[in-house]
Amino acid sequence: MFPLPPFTVEPPRHRSRAIVAALGLIAILAMASAGVWWYRYTGTPEYSLSQLGKAVRAKNYGEASKYVDEERIANAISQSLTDVLVAKYTKKFQDIVIKLHQQNPETSDLDTKSNAL
Repeated sequence: MFPLPPFTVEPPRHRSRAIVAALGLIAILAMASAGVWWYRYTGTPEYSLSQLGKAVRAKNYGEASKYVDEERIANAISQSLTDVLVAKYTKKFQDIVIKLHQQNPETSDLDTKSNAL
């Protein structure tokens, strides 16, 4: 009879390569997912507000100005102020005109005729 070769168990190489490839693929997918999440998270308003708060607490106003649109705020404030002042003085002007019409009714007839034209 022929002697049997010594019995040794070696894992097949293709199986270990497949495991390494699968682990590498999982690691790459995990890093890509983390990168996408971080990119999206840093674009949220919550992130911007937290960074603004950190910069203000640290009194780093240069960093804080990155998160504030100063020109837009100035435009909004000036528009609001203009609206308030126009409404206030338009009301005063209308009150004065009404008072003048009540004191001198003949001018109110002229105004109505000019408005009809």
